[in-house]
Amino acid sequence: MEQRAGTRALVPDDVMRNTGFAAAALATLMMSAIFFAALLYLPQFMSKVLKFSAVGSGAGLLPVMGTFAVTSFVAGRLYARLGPKVSVTGGALFLTAGMFLLSRITPTTTYNDLIFGMFVLGIGVGLSIRRSRRRRSPRSMGHARVSVALSSIWRRLPGARSGLRPTRPSF
Repeated sequence: MEQRAGTRALVPDDVMRNTGFAAAALATLMMSAIFFAALLYLPQFMSKVLKFSAVGSGAGLLPVMGTFAVTSFVAGRLYARLGPKVSVTGGALFLTAGMFLLSRITPTTTYNDLIFGMFVLGIGVGLSIRRSRRRRSPRSMGHARVSVALSSIWRRLPGARSGLRPTRPSF
């Protein structure tokens, strides 16, 4: 395996040395890991502890997915008005708060106790994940296709070990 491929490298050196790209890629990886964890473990909790059916467990995710969808529409305007740093940072704060609320689950937790945490998590996902991808593909880099492809890899990496892709349904 070559350590340096020069101009034939799969990922050009200037893309990898771009600190904005690296920071946004790391942020997207962390935010996607949070979202993946919620989509993996919340239905398990609903099924095993709350005794929901498989369909009920999936429907139980509606607060997070519905809030994510609604927030995504508003997030574009917020991104244009406030800029990338404020909107992505706000999304990261909501993601953190949502996971903190959901981390307090016990065997006596009811579905109603989960709703607020899922709602907060959905706001965080809607504000942050898509917007952080936009930050990483500056046209000035000259490697837009490479950065978009790497963005997709970073977003899907948390689910790669289990073979699941929670951010995009496969039909």
